[in-house]
Amino acid sequence: MPDYKTLKPGDRIRIIAIPKPDLEQMAQRMREGKPDAQATVRILQRLRDRKKILRIDHIDEYGYPWFDVEFRNKKGTWEHHSLAVMDNASWDFS
Repeated sequence: MPDYKTLKPGDRIRIIAIPKPDLEQMAQRMREGKPDAQATVRILQRLRDRKKILRIDHIDEYGYPWFDVEFRNKKGTWEHHSLAVMDNASWDFS
């Protein structure tokens, strides 16, 4: 199993599963009635389903690797998202 702590800028990865903490956070936010409760999980599902190759952009001060993605939304405008890899089960090297 890959270790996210070994990732460095420029490494290429793919999302292969939705991290359990993100699913738990979504459930909590849905219970709270937050309108954007599913946002992160939907982005990760989209990346997983499309088998999109992602490139690690930087490592933050806590040691988490971050990647950026852009999607065109239904309105035709671009959305920019920056997400961290925080577990070892949701991704693999591409």
